[in-house]
Amino acid sequence: MKPYLSHSQISMWQKCPRQYEYRYWKGLVLPPNVAMIQGSIYHKALELYFKSKMLGVSLSPDEFSDLFDTVWENYIKNGSSIDWTIDRGRAKDETNRVIEVYYRKLGASLNPALVEQRVKVNLDNSTYDFLGIIDLVLAENQLADHKVVSRLMRQEDADKDNQATAYAFLAGGSIDFEYHIAIKGINPAIQIVKTQRTENDITWWIDMAKGIAKQIQSGIAPPNPNGWWCNPKWCGYWNLCKGYR
Repeated sequence: MKPYLSHSQISMWQKCPRQYEYRYWKGLVLPPNVAMIQGSIYHKALELYFKSKMLGVSLSPDEFSDLFDTVWENYIKNGSSIDWTIDRGRAKDETNRVIEVYYRKLGASLNPALVEQRVKVNLDNSTYDFLGIIDLVLAENQLADHKVVSRLMRQEDADKDNQATAYAFLAGGSIDFEYHIAIKGINPAIQIVKTQRTENDITWWIDMAKGIAKQIQSGIAPPNPNGWWCNPKWCGYWNLCKGYR
């Protein structure tokens, strides 16, 4: 079986190879933080909801609320240690409010062909495969991805984000892509940001990904201290990397 890369692995390597070393070579997995928990539960609840729709079962608002409660409780009960930086009840309410907005705004209108589709493709005859999970296949060459964040996504960021290009590679050609942005907060909202990826974008991405694969194979993972994340608050590997200070 060939080793594989994912979008998250490539992003971590670009961010800081030393983080990649701790996470993927040494297997030092950090406890999930609140934002990660919220994102995972949000994804799972919508996955189950859309799979029900694909089977011809449309959940009522009360049934959808019960579904969310069940997913939340199961995840918290069965999950590993969680780095709770805010109250659990507040975290649940925050996630519940924004997923209900998604349900009201898009739930009835969307009828995806595939949900949480796992796809693996060889990286252009390289040593590595590339693995991705596509949140929603809305139609042929039309894909979408869920994100749970605290602020709006700018169009320029959507147009250059490598995740959409990686999905185009997995889809095998040009795509129309939608970011379904769930914005948490006092006034939760759903933002839809549309972008496209062409064959030229895919060719560029393949060249980038193969270059990163070669860097990873070298076994050399220098730290990158120049990003905003390189400090004790935002990097969970800080003490291992720079604890001597």
